[in-house]
Amino acid sequence: MIIEAESISAGYNRRSPVLRSVSLSAESGDALALLGPNGSGKSTLLKVLGGLLPIRSGSVRIDGTPIHRIPPKERARILAFLPQDPVLPGGITVEELVRTGRFPCRNTPFSAFSKEDEAAVTEALEKTGMSSFRKRLLSSLSGGERRKARIAMTLAQKPKILLLDEPTAFLYPAVSLNVAGLIHKLAKENGLTVITVLHDLNLAARFCSKAAFLRSGNILKTGTIPEVMTPETVKLTFDLDVRIMEGPGGTPFCMPL
Repeated sequence: MIIEAESISAGYNRRSPVLRSVSLSAESGDALALLGPNGSGKSTLLKVLGGLLPIRSGSVRIDGTPIHRIPPKERARILAFLPQDPVLPGGITVEELVRTGRFPCRNTPFSAFSKEDEAAVTEALEKTGMSSFRKRLLSSLSGGERRKARIAMTLAQKPKILLLDEPTAFLYPAVSLNVAGLIHKLAKENGLTVITVLHDLNLAARFCSKAAFLRSGNILKTGTIPEVMTPETVKLTFDLDVRIMEGPGGTPFCMPL
């Protein structure tokens, strides 16, 4: 499944667009990282791709169909959006949270859960390594565990496209690696189209197949990680001088100078 943005201009008011003529695409099996400084338009672009923010010009298409022509319920079955820090009730269990991901797939909101629903919840918990946490209250989990529970909720939806806004934010390094590795696995082994906002260049280089570098609402460079993770692109995007070295598995590793 392919999601494409073509010449997108969008923002939160009429006077000053946040995004200016932005174009990119991702398809099944891609893990695409959106990289850039604060205020560059990464989260805004993610909302536009999810159909959550109107666009002024350009188009977003899923397998060639403009996103605004896809009925909301059908769109919810195709695409899942996970904001950076949604407010979640701490008094529910992980399993109860993940079960809410099945709502778009049910014929009526209050119909009984089917065997298919239960199987999807179990599979989502297994894929995220959260099976042993299913009866735990959200309030009892660590930050990384809550993050994975939220990803499990989106997977229960059975989407083809997964949009994640800073899934590794405020997590300590070992947990960040774990969550980033999960993103890689979902794209590579499960064939999802994953687009994620990240701030860590080395996490993106290690676990994503593609990247788009944004600054001031423009995409400066987009392509595969080896193509775009260069000293020139990092300098242009972040005003940061780096040396590109070989990291784990031969992936690029950015060393600040």
